[in-house]
Amino acid sequence: MHFSLADTHVQQLGVHLLKTHLCLEPFCLATARQLSAAHPVAKLLQPYLRDTMRVNSLGREFMMGAIESVFAVGENAIPFMSHMYASWDFTTDMNPVASLESRGFDEALGSSLNAPGQYPWAEDARDLFQIICAHATRYVEHFYSSNSVVEADSELQAWIGECAEFHRMKGGVPTKIVSKPALSEILAMIIWTASAYHSSVNYKQLDHYGFILNAPTKLTGSLHQFTKQDPLKLVAPTFGETTLNNLFVRSLSEYFPEDAFLGQWDDRIVGPLGSSERGLCWRFWKELQEYDTRVCERNEELPGRKERPFDELLTSRIVSSAKI
Repeated sequence: MHFSLADTHVQQLGVHLLKTHLCLEPFCLATARQLSAAHPVAKLLQPYLRDTMRVNSLGREFMMGAIESVFAVGENAIPFMSHMYASWDFTTDMNPVASLESRGFDEALGSSLNAPGQYPWAEDARDLFQIICAHATRYVEHFYSSNSVVEADSELQAWIGECAEFHRMKGGVPTKIVSKPALSEILAMIIWTASAYHSSVNYKQLDHYGFILNAPTKLTGSLHQFTKQDPLKLVAPTFGETTLNNLFVRSLSEYFPEDAFLGQWDDRIVGPLGSSERGLCWRFWKELQEYDTRVCERNEELPGRKERPFDELLTSRIVSSAKI
């Protein structure tokens, strides 16, 4: 129970709120402040940064009180996230391959979790991130003819400089972009975090957190101090706290009719696209459909996944932006 309590705090406040919503916010602000609407980087990122600032602002105004009431840390929620932010690293936490390797899940190592079907999230994440990286690379190649053109783009350099400034010049966010591969990697990591990473840690929460004892947000005492037959009733949150928690998690886990999913482009969001840009978007969408087919095949063929199919990283479940 106490481990689950700690794990709930790390997942909800550290992984979901901090490492997606809040760590994306500097990129949202800098994109709005430094890039013109017609800038190719702004057009690429627009679907993935859509509504993140709005929902973050609403969260500060209306949700922080609920968080302080529901979670055991109470008024220390912000210091708790600040402590986790101190170890946040842009090049690791926004890159699934680097994150997996930093935690010992290197494909070259002999871990049992690297066996096919034993770590579905890692299998699908590596596959999907490679597609996102390829899309970002093609996009950058289309608009930038050389590294010197990237370095000479004053709007782009102001944008990344402000991203680094808003992240307090820490966490590995560069202050300057000097090459096409560097720009491609940065864009891919932002797209991954805003879409696939956020969706995978957010939309399935109700399945686990809907039963409060699976993942309690607050305990009223220590299990060791009770000698009665059913001590869980004495340490579990109150009925009111449990109800508030379930409403909170349910609101985070809902899809909405206006949601745009990964690979979907809408002229109303990014403005009219030229034929070459549409070609890039169409190729990305086609590769995502092929990826979905591979995910379904892994669920049908691999041990572990056959018994419990993993669908959290299917593109039909990945909302393009961190908007809830």
